[in-house]
Amino acid sequence: MKIFLWLVISFLLSASNAIANEVGKGDLKLTNGQVNYFITYLKGGAKGRSPSLFTATKEADWAMYWYCSPGLNRCHASKFETTECKRRMKKRRGYAEDCFVFAEHRRVVWDNGNNSSVRERLFNSKMSEQEVRDKLTQLGFLGSKNFINKKADDAAFEKETKKNREDFKKKIDKKNKTSTKKSNNKIESNIVTQLKALTDLNKQGAISDEEF
Repeated sequence: MKIFLWLVISFLLSASNAIANEVGKGDLKLTNGQVNYFITYLKGGAKGRSPSLFTATKEADWAMYWYCSPGLNRCHASKFETTECKRRMKKRRGYAEDCFVFAEHRRVVWDNGNNSSVRERLFNSKMSEQEVRDKLTQLGFLGSKNFINKKADDAAFEKETKKNREDFKKKIDKKNKTSTKKSNNKIESNIVTQLKALTDLNKQGAISDEEF
């Protein structure tokens, strides 16, 4: 009887591990859509529901999250969330990519090789959008400061564009001045040539002094 019970327990444990949600590993750069979805997830749901699990894909702009049911000890992952994430992606987009766990509750668990502590990976519902983006950048899930600060990025882009326009205008003006100078030199050269020809004709008697 004891042996049979031990076998049953072993089977249940192995089955549980086999269908457990897989935590993401490797480099991951979240898209803007995934980040916005993560920010919504962190805020929590209606009627006191708190974040349970956040899943995401590595390549496609896709993510899904789940909330805990209200009440004590009502937050249990069903171990099918990543499968459901992939299924819904297939239904919505017509193609699917594997989903992995990015965060449990409000703690990022995706292993991207960044040796951050558990504390550094914690987020809270009161963080502003900018604070969330800053922290994701520090953890290595966002690639650029410009990405997290759109206003600064737009200002820098406008400044660079204005500089390019000014440089282009200077180049065109310089080209026009050079072209005008060459044109004027050509006209002056033609006048000198014509005057010389007229002088020769006058000396030869082909044209009178009055005509000259």
